[in-house]
Amino acid sequence: MIDADLDSELPTLSNEPDVLLIGVSTRAAAFSARRAGLTPLCIDQFSDVDLQSVARTIAAPAFPQDVERFARDLPPIPVIYGGGCENQWDLLSGLAQQRPVWGNPAEVLQRVRDPQQFYDVLQSTRLPALEIRSADNPPPGDGTWLIKPLHSGGGRGIHVWNGTSDADLADCYFQKYQPGSPCSAVFLAGKGPGDVRFVGLTRQLLGMPEFGGSGFQWCGNIGPINLDVATEMLVRRLGNILKWKFELVGLFGIDFVVDESGTPWPTEVNPRYTASVELLEWACDLNLLGEHCRCFDPHVCIQPFRVTGTPGGEVLGKAILYAPSDGSLQYAAGHGTHAWEQWPELGDLPAPGQPIAAGSPICTLYTSGSTEAGCLNKLKRLAEERMSKLWAPSA
Repeated sequence: MIDADLDSELPTLSNEPDVLLIGVSTRAAAFSARRAGLTPLCIDQFSDVDLQSVARTIAAPAFPQDVERFARDLPPIPVIYGGGCENQWDLLSGLAQQRPVWGNPAEVLQRVRDPQQFYDVLQSTRLPALEIRSADNPPPGDGTWLIKPLHSGGGRGIHVWNGTSDADLADCYFQKYQPGSPCSAVFLAGKGPGDVRFVGLTRQLLGMPEFGGSGFQWCGNIGPINLDVATEMLVRRLGNILKWKFELVGLFGIDFVVDESGTPWPTEVNPRYTASVELLEWACDLNLLGEHCRCFDPHVCIQPFRVTGTPGGEVLGKAILYAPSDGSLQYAAGHGTHAWEQWPELGDLPAPGQPIAAGSPICTLYTSGSTEAGCLNKLKRLAEERMSKLWAPSA
């Protein structure tokens, strides 16, 4: 880790960096970049040990504050943004004045992340659209609506609306609650006209207490999964329409809920590298981050997807463990480092003994299985085993 407030040099790696990654956590994207033959330089909130082992890293504990300032002193290499940046329009506008942005520009993010514009596009193209209301027009508190932050991620701050909230309503909106199975789709869109490339589908794990989650908190993904033909065709149409209407380029994801009839109800768009991309890369032997780069510079040299370890299952899963109390993770130093070319067991590892606050992410678990249900059960068992062996609550 680099303390950006100190006059310290970047750690020495074999190659000069050719891409800057920024996000709350850039570890997955950094591993994707390494598998594509790129040398990343990273700015993120956690600066985990396994990230530091494969990339030069600058810690930004108060992310996204200071990111633009830190980046100003770095080489003018292209920047790719990940989770936590899709609502930081001023940050991305500032970065665009420093360097090429290999991602959707701030003006596109402002439109696609606007709940009203998102709803209007869905409705005008006769796609499934969940009704929304603004903060100044609250719906009845009868349990059939969700209150959602305008600028958040990972399901944080989403609650069933019962007529009252501790949140500032001016920073929220309301969306009709749709019961069903939460899923995600990943797409890759070129700059020119034409159909968007459909990559694959995963099941979302939300609010699962087995992983320390609650409410609508994102806890991971399992995939690739298959949906009914009619459902999948409608999801593909969603990707094409949203790419066309919002002029999306590169990797983007759509979160949606599948109801009992098989209808996919979109809830939001993540116009960036998403958390499920690494699962689909491994499942499909693809360098999706590399292909994302080529959407912005077709001359980028990307190596074939070559790894030394494989998942060994048809369905892959990742789950985020959240801290049940203040504590720390205890494990042997060096575990999980330099693992970008191997299917991991653990990821996003803090330093051994590093204090972790209750409710914060501890690490990411990985496994595989022959079925979706089997993969989920293995993740649950792993969570119990890892917590019993590695988690040390504060005294």
